[in-house]
Amino acid sequence: MEENTMNLCPGKSVGAVIRDKDGAILVLYRKKRPLGLALPAGHINEGETPPDAMQREVYEETGLEVKRYREVLHGTFPNPCSRTDAAGKSYDGHEWWVYEVVEWSGVPRLMEPDKHEFVAFKGLGFLRYSLDLELGHAPDPADATNWDPAWRDYILPALKII
Repeated sequence: MEENTMNLCPGKSVGAVIRDKDGAILVLYRKKRPLGLALPAGHINEGETPPDAMQREVYEETGLEVKRYREVLHGTFPNPCSRTDAAGKSYDGHEWWVYEVVEWSGVPRLMEPDKHEFVAFKGLGFLRYSLDLELGHAPDPADATNWDPAWRDYILPALKII
């Protein structure tokens, strides 16, 4: 989808890649649209900078306090949004800033049980297998997990995580 044909959400988005000492990546399972596995993420509030929003979202969703980070991706990607425009049409794209969190404090925990099923570090094997299931390439589709399309189709591949 071309950027100029997207109904871009006026709310810009941020996301965070957080790895443990073994290289596993912190993921959560979204209960609300877009459903599925994702990394900590959300919209930038009015008056916030992208780094401030990322730090807030990481804390709100995981309980972790971000100490050090670096920007690893900035771009516009097609992805569904739970917000709608004045005509009631869902937005289908966002401008994203994604950061790699290189130092944090705390232990990840489920902070928003109304929005997420779980928050946990998952190894690359799990991430790749779950993507294969979703795309129909793995042996047991009964184990399929959904992925937030922004992460599955754009962000994780752009970062060469999958």
